[in-house]
Formats: sequence, C-alpha cells, structure tokens
Amino acid sequence: MKNNSESDKRKLEEISGYSWDELNQLTELDLSRKGIKKLPECLSGLKNLQELDLRENQLASVPETIGNLESLQELNIGVNNLSTLPESIGNLKSLEKLYLYLNHLTHLPESIGELKSLEFLDLLDNKLTCLPESTVFLKKLTHLYIDLDLLQKLPLALKHYTKAKIYISLDEIEVRLPEQCVNHVFSEWKEEWLLEFKNTEHRMMLVKVLGYEMIMKKLGSITLHKEIDRSGNEMELHKIEIASKVQSADEPEEDIVLLKVVCPSTGKIHILRVPPGMTDCEEARRWTLFDEKIEMRFVDET
Repeated sequence: MKNNSESDKRKLEEISGYSWDELNQLTELDLSRKGIKKLPECLSGLKNLQELDLRENQLASVPETIGNLESLQELNIGVNNLSTLPESIGNLKSLEKLYLYLNHLTHLPESIGELKSLEFLDLLDNKLTCLPESTVFLKKLTHLYIDLDLLQKLPLALKHYTKAKIYISLDEIEVRLPEQCVNHVFSEWKEEWLLEFKNTEHRMMLVKVLGYEMIMKKLGSITLHKEIDRSGNEMELHKIEIASKVQSADEPEEDIVLLKVVCPSTGKIHILRVPPGMTDCEEARRWTLFDEKIEMRFVDET
C-alpha cells in the first residue's frame, strides 16, 4: 500500500513539475492539457489547494477522494470524457466555480445541491436530460450555463430549479435567457415573444428554437412571390413584418423574409432566411448558392 502511495506521489510530481513538498504548499494547480487518463489518488491530500485546473485531459472518471479537497474554491474539469461525477463532489463546501463543459455527462449526482458556496456552474455541451431537484438548494448560484437540448427536456420551468441567471450557447454566443423563458416550461414558449424581446440575441434564440414555419403560422406572413422551379419544387417567398412591431429594440430590426421550398415527391418543407430586400423566388434561390451549378442548400425546419 505504501509503495502504491509513493508511486502515486512520484506520478503527480512528474505530471505537475513540482516536488511533493511544493505540491503540499500550493493553493493553485494547473494540470490542464497533460494527457491524464486517471487522477493520482494522492491529489486528494493537497489540503491547501483552492484552484484545480484539469481541463482538456482524457479523464473518464473522477475518484471519490476528490471530495477530500475541502479548501477547493474553483474546479475546472471541462473538455474530458466524463459520463458521471462521484457523490463526494457534494463535500466541496467551499467550491464557488465548477466547470463541466464539453464532457459526456448524462446526469448529475443529487449531492451537487450540497455545494452551498457554488456561484458558477457550466454544464454546456453535455448529454444531460434533467437537472437534480437538489439544485433548488444552490442559493448562492448566480450563473448557470446549460444546453438548449436540456432546456427543451426539463419537465418544470427553470425558476423551479434555480434563481440564477441562465445562459445557453447559441451559435457559439452565450445568451442569457430572458425572464419569460425562465418562468415558463419550454412547451409554453410563445411566438409572440419575438415582438416583445428587446434584445436581438433573444429574438435570434426564439427563432432558432421555434423554427420559421411555426413563427409564420402564428404571426402570419405576406406572400411576396410564388414559383415552380425546373425540378418541380414549389417555391414561395414570404415576409413576416416585425420591423414596426418589435418593442423598443436595442437596434433597428428588419422584417424577416423567407424562402420556402416544398419538395413535390416527399412534401418535405425547407425554409431559409434571405435578405429583406428580395422580392423574387429565383433571386432568393440564387442567393443561397455558392455557385449556380451547386444544388440548393436549405436549412431543414420540419
């Protein structure tokens, strides 16, 4: 057992570049991008450690002994191969920031609700389908980052899980959810909010989530042009008038012009937004092409 312990220490010394005596004095330890597949058990003996960076390694698990790092205030395990976390994570009573982004987490332990000091939790780019009920006890949490997919699967509105500011990633931009979205379960989100949101990013998020076809149905649209192309695809150009209806936008909003194409053989509908000045289906179709010889590339909305 002693030999294993000594071997563990030598391994940690080699990875970190510090001697064991130096490691015991550290308050911050950066072990990111070291190719680590398994954490040495002796890491849990570093009682002075306040910040631990383990991001961009090859960790498939975190040992239960991680809960022994009682002084830890910041833990970054982003960009690894984690599918679960140990229950002992709840022992980190001093933890203020926890980064778990870009892993394979399918669930979180209920013990996460015991992180009474936690202020920042990043869960982006995982495979979570729910949040533990215990998250309601994270009273100090001010920032929560979650995936849009998770948001769509939650059975309750986010306000029931936390009072924190909620952020999602939208085309690599972090967007804070407006109050309406936090206070309503996803199935209750409304197309009319597109006219109420003052923030451009909030409107972009709603369009991405609900889809253009649903917004066209609910808000109504004006048909600008109809045409059947040489392949028999039915093309329609629609305009959703929102420029004059958006309430006090941060910046001038343009009407939404959409090219709708219906495949004659499958009935499948494809919709793509085009510049607001367009009035002709063929003109809009050509705008979507890299080259006239390349087939149309539409964003599938249904």
